[in-house]
Amino acid sequence: MMYSTLMGVCASGLLVLMLPFALMSMCGGDEPSGENASAANSGKERIRLAISNVSAEQKTDGVDFHCECVLLNETGTVLKVRSHCYSAFDGLHLVVFGPDGARLGQDAYVSSQSPYSLEGRLFPLNIGENLKSLSGFLVSTIPHTIDKVGVLLIGTLPGSGDPCILCSNMVTIQIKIKEPEKTEGDDAAGAGPLGEFQRLKDEGPDGAE
Repeated sequence: MMYSTLMGVCASGLLVLMLPFALMSMCGGDEPSGENASAANSGKERIRLAISNVSAEQKTDGVDFHCECVLLNETGTVLKVRSHCYSAFDGLHLVVFGPDGARLGQDAYVSSQSPYSLEGRLFPLNIGENLKSLSGFLVSTIPHTIDKVGVLLIGTLPGSGDPCILCSNMVTIQIKIKEPEKTEGDDAAGAGPLGEFQRLKDEGPDGAE
């Protein structure tokens, strides 16, 4: 409910302003040709983007996000997406919003990858559902006071012939706070007099069996 306005903006395509142009260029961006051009000019193309099973964990250098992503190709033909990295999903970005609808940050899927080649390769986007688990999104600009956020995916399919900015549904999730790791000092404290006192107290008046 609190994100309804944002979804309207996303549907209108205005979120394209958030995409770093350098990363979009890195993922491809050449003109469609062949079958891709036919699909683009047919007027019948339809590609949808959906996100699910999102998780987020607070790390020392930011919040680490994982999700399941589906690209639904209803064009009736296999599209070819160009990327310098490793999949047809490389043009996607994860965007994070706060409870008040403010954009807290975003990260590109390719930001944690090393380019495979300067020329790029073509990856198929098959007819129907194309499912992939996405990880490596790290957003360092989320305030520690916020533990619930809205997450969506936006992006493009470079070279596929689809000129639209894709935008997924939004999912509201709770950020998991990582428990502090025990140190040797903590273990030593537990073995000291106070730790022994607590052990005897837990065992009760009858002592250990």
